[in-house]
Parts: sequence; structure tokens; C-alpha cells
Amino acid sequence: MGMLSESKYLDSPLCQPQSSEEEDLLMLREDLAEEWGSVIGYLECGNEVRDRLISELFREAAQDEIEHMIRLTRMMAFLDQTQAEALQKAGLFWLAGFEHQTAISGVSSEGLSQTETENNLRPGKASPRRYFEPDDRTLECLRNAIRDELRAINIYQRQSRATANRMVQSTLIFIMNQKKKHVAAFTDCLQSILREYRFSLG
Repeated sequence: MGMLSESKYLDSPLCQPQSSEEEDLLMLREDLAEEWGSVIGYLECGNEVRDRLISELFREAAQDEIEHMIRLTRMMAFLDQTQAEALQKAGLFWLAGFEHQTAISGVSSEGLSQTETENNLRPGKASPRRYFEPDDRTLECLRNAIRDELRAINIYQRQSRATANRMVQSTLIFIMNQKKKHVAAFTDCLQSILREYRFSLG
């Protein structure tokens, strides 16, 4: 399935909404739990992967997952008044629908010595010999990321076709399309590593 805009997707003749509001809430809660897991998992990988560019890729993915989490929580609060009130009482007004911006600071190159900066260059740059060799943890993180994003795309695609709520559809489609970008980014990163082992995806 290609990258569809929300308007084109909603106009698709294959879209056959069947869900109730209760089913949408059950679905959104499950999705939210998975997104929380993705945020934590990507932050762990970002902290553990030695290569700075790969580490930054995981941090950027974590930022996207936080955006997904916010969108899902706001939609859930919109459909569940009790949940919305609980969020507001906890001081989480922005998660109940108010504007808010959350950011995870990536690792900045400022303050690094010239030697440290050169040591983190990727293959194909000025000094590939100074790049960290991919270790087992790096490969594990990339493998899990690609697998989990592909599975998530399938889930969001099914859910988008099942729900009768256009707002829920729009939220799910946005997240699904961002996850397709994650698959491309992680695959590109893995391709760079495969070249070091004299393999190629194409």
C-alpha cells in the first residue's frame, strides 16, 4: 500500500468502517500502549548504540513516537470523558487536547573535540576507518525496529479500514504513514552496514 493522503484514503472504496465508539477506545488504548513501548525502546537504543548517527536516528524516531502517543491520547480523551477529566486533574491539560510541544534533545556535536567528531563519521565520509564498527546491539536494534514498524503498519492499516470514526481514521493514517518513513530510514541505515560486509540490498 502506498503513501496515501488522509483525504484520498477516506475516499477509497475499500474503506468499509464497521466499528463502534467502544471498539475504537479499546483499539486506541492498545495502540497507545505500543507507542509508549516504542518510545522507551528507541531511547534505549539511542543510549546504547555507539555510532552517533545511528544513535541520533533512534532518538529522532523516539520523537516521532511521542507525537503518535500525543495524538492517540488526545483522541482517546475526546472519546472518553472520564479519561479526559483524569488527565486534566493530573495537570496533563495538553494531553486532553491543548497545544503542547515535547522534544527530546539529540546528541549535539557542539562541544565535541575535533577528534571525537571524526571518530563518529560514517562510511563514505572523510574518514571511514574512524567509524565505530557495528556491534551486536546495533544490529539487534535495527532488526527489531524494522520488524516492529512493519508490524505496526499492518495493524494501523487494518484499524483504519475498520473504524467508522473519521477522526480516528485520520489519526491512524497519519501514524501509519510516519511509520513507513521509519522503515525507509532504518532500512537505509542497515544498507550502509551491509555494504561493510560486502552485501547489498540492490
